Amino acid sequence: MRHARHSIGRRLLWVGLALLPSGWLYAGNGMYMISYGARYGGLAGAATALGGSVMDLHTNPALLGLNAEPVFEGGFRINYAQNEYRDQFIDSDPLLNYANHKTDYTVAPLPYLGVAGRLNDALAGGLALYLVGGGGGQFTDIIRNTPRGTTVQEFTGYPVPIGSDIKQIRENVFARMAHARLAPGLSVHLGDWHVGVTLAGAFGKMEMRRTLSDITGSGELPGQGLRYKSDPAYALSAVIGIAYDVTESLRLGYSYSAPTVFHMDGHMSVNAGDPRFYHATGVSMRMSWPETHRAGIAWSEERWTISADVGYINWSSYLRTVKFELEDSFIETPFGFYSNTLLMNLYLRDQALFAIGLEYELTEGLTVRCGYNYTRANLESAGVNPLFAVLTEHHAALGLGIQSGVYMLDFAVEYAFPNRMRGADTSNWDIGHAVYGPGDIRLLQFEHERSMQAIAFIMGVTMRLN
Repeated sequence: MRHARHSIGRRLLWVGLALLPSGWLYAGNGMYMISYGARYGGLAGAATALGGSVMDLHTNPALLGLNAEPVFEGGFRINYAQNEYRDQFIDSDPLLNYANHKTDYTVAPLPYLGVAGRLNDALAGGLALYLVGGGGGQFTDIIRNTPRGTTVQEFTGYPVPIGSDIKQIRENVFARMAHARLAPGLSVHLGDWHVGVTLAGAFGKMEMRRTLSDITGSGELPGQGLRYKSDPAYALSAVIGIAYDVTESLRLGYSYSAPTVFHMDGHMSVNAGDPRFYHATGVSMRMSWPETHRAGIAWSEERWTISADVGYINWSSYLRTVKFELEDSFIETPFGFYSNTLLMNLYLRDQALFAIGLEYELTEGLTVRCGYNYTRANLESAGVNPLFAVLTEHHAALGLGIQSGVYMLDFAVEYAFPNRMRGADTSNWDIGHAVYGPGDIRLLQFEHERSMQAIAFIMGVTMRLN
């Protein structure tokens, strides 16, 4: 086990969150990552019954006491994601026709660290600081028609230097959210049984922007756009785990992660430049990360270790819809009236997951790993949009461990194979781009899709604290 005790304040957590890039904090099991820690990365996250990493505090805290001596572990992963967005609008009026193909590349460094060890023969404890996951997207200069199909001059009500008499503009969207934890945990060893619990202080942040520009993309249109930024959000969560040693070589494990409910209240400004909306209004929003269930089996014999997990993530009960409630009625609907509610229908569905990993000790001090993880995309077609879409399903992993004295150096590579989804004609994104008035709805003329693939490089260092 390579686990963590580290006295560090929440200010450091926010510094880490602030350093995240303005694109994807790539995660593979919905907004969760498929693995936590370098060793488990090489096994594609199949670790519920395995033990031996500081990230057992997240995966299964019952396994905290497997190491005979205290350990410190620190590392990081670098996520590289490629996201594509395509759409087209075909109309009898050729001046309204357009097509977009946008690609976004993002690199995100994600650190983790912690310590853990036995307190006595039966009790072990640890503390870890890490990022749980997140998501977002960023696409610029998406060509689209003005809402209601008017000219830019008629749409804005302001003189526009370039292209005021045409009906097309450019749309820019940006979103980012992240979830970090400072997680202490304890485990008890009772004969062949292991029981553990992690009580985590969770920290979240979210930011979102949508702006409209003239057709050249050189200037933002006055009286348009939306910007939201949450205040620091805090919550409590927990992970409960059990494990049973069937034999010296075979172990079963189960862990339950409780939901994490963030109240991401903050401020939202809309329609910059319009004197009617001169101030940023307060906004309240609740975002819940769902509960997860995982069960696993691990078998070790001489140089071989095989580990497998099955799991379930209950997205549909917690994150089908995100609702922003403003203090003022500043949100213009596609039908022309104003509301104090901005509703984002994500249409997330539950996920079943499967992971299997293989570890083999080539020589004393040198170990190789591989793994496979499958999780059906948690997004329904009605929720496909450029902002929050995690589409990957098939993931492969390779890993390497090098032992030297009291140090263990682990490397892993995870690859998420490309996956593509087409948006439904009734999605929020379709309605926002195909409604030109209460009696002029052109859903069949607009279509859009998203695709995604990603790769992650993970490195971790473990030191035994003799």
